[in-house]
Amino acid sequence: MRSAGIENNSDKGKKMITEDYLLNFQEAEIIGDRIIFWALNSNGIFSYDLKNKTLDCLSKTEKYDNAEFLFNGCAAYNSKIFFSPFNSSSICIYETETDEIEYIKLEKKGLFSSVFVYGDKIYFWGFGKNNVKVMLYPSHILQDLDELTDVSITSKPLIVENKVYFTIDEMGGFCEYDLSDGSKFRVHKLESDCKFNTISYAGDCLWFSGDKKKIIAWNTIDNEVQSYPLTLTNVNQDITWNEFFFDNSFVMGKYVYYLPKKTNEIIRIRIDSGTIEIVYVIDGANGGNFIRISDEYGLIVVEGGNHDAICDIFVEKRGTLVRNDEIKVPKGSELEKYICWGSLESRFNTLNRFIRSLTQTNLR
Repeated sequence: MRSAGIENNSDKGKKMITEDYLLNFQEAEIIGDRIIFWALNSNGIFSYDLKNKTLDCLSKTEKYDNAEFLFNGCAAYNSKIFFSPFNSSSICIYETETDEIEYIKLEKKGLFSSVFVYGDKIYFWGFGKNNVKVMLYPSHILQDLDELTDVSITSKPLIVENKVYFTIDEMGGFCEYDLSDGSKFRVHKLESDCKFNTISYAGDCLWFSGDKKKIIAWNTIDNEVQSYPLTLTNVNQDITWNEFFFDNSFVMGKYVYYLPKKTNEIIRIRIDSGTIEIVYVIDGANGGNFIRISDEYGLIVVEGGNHDAICDIFVEKRGTLVRNDEIKVPKGSELEKYICWGSLESRFNTLNRFIRSLTQTNLR
């Protein structure tokens, strides 16, 4: 495989990045026998070859420039992978068939939390007001979604069939938008004293968490609202800049899981009964991301205050969780210039555990 992009020097990339250099990442796309992903807070886009078990750097720059090469999500569209910019002035498009990389310059820095594809449109999604853009490829023009310009978004998008759901900065507020034709946009207001920032869908219900110690479930069939109080004993009182207790939520098997933000606890609620349990207390946790490997497996990456990777936790559909605290640390100054900030430990995690679980599924 040849590298493409800023430097076309495959040999240098492969010498620098080997199978022992295991990169931390949040999102990945699987194309044939390869996993394509970006390094957390790094300028690199990487490819892991499942067949040859080699790791290659596809795009890099000698000097890190966070005005150009910082991504916060990726999504596949035909043979291309789109990487959404975060505090960056470029969208990156990787062509998987030719290994070519294209950068689309933006008029101002993008602050997008994620990117997703619906039909022939690529949606770049961000928090706050007027921060959702849509691209009709191959046009490079980002257009506003007029319906969403006046709402202040507080969550990542939740796609359910042809609709996207998301929370907003209002008490009990969330929205739904019809992706198929844009004809339906609704703002919902639940009877709640809680501002929401996470949203998941399971058992005909939308599940929310926010700035109060409770989980809210709204039944989409009969509009019934259930409130489940939380007993959180490990709240980080030093976090005053963020009002939300959890960073992300996801559904696996019979549970909705909630990942720590202001609290150090990972909790889950059983979908059918509403039973809540604390599954882990992780000191110093200040964020978490979930990577769905298949319907049977998933990976939680728990972050610290500087986005350091504290540990990873494997989740099985049946409810089993396995925690790994052994963060592999490669040594060598050659890699330091490819790291944005933080310690070398914070930028690397056990990719081999992800690969091992991935190859146990039917994705290959």
